[in-house]
Amino acid sequence: MTGRPLKSVVNSSGGTDDVGYAFILQRLDGMLRRILKIGHGVSVAACPLSELGLSSMGAITLQYQLEKELGANLTIGDLLEAKSIDDLAVTVLSRLPSQTEAGGPTNCKSGVLI
Repeated sequence: MTGRPLKSVVNSSGGTDDVGYAFILQRLDGMLRRILKIGHGVSVAACPLSELGLSSMGAITLQYQLEKELGANLTIGDLLEAKSIDDLAVTVLSRLPSQTEAGGPTNCKSGVLI
């Protein structure tokens, strides 16, 4: 990462910055593999999460981990209805708190609070 808040990796046209997207995708992959007990030999990229075996209890666990680790606020429906892990990564990026919401500097040009 470049030190920018993750929220800034979603550009104004709705596309994603490859660095932020890759980071979120990697975190999601790890979380899902742990929750669903899926080995690394199985591809999870193109499958709907429900087809991978994500239950409502698994979705609650994933929701909690996303909130705790990334600050992303998603609903259980967001998780269960995701068409793929790629689709979910874009949703996660769009739901990350802004730097101001996360307690970062607000009107500080140098990034140093006095």
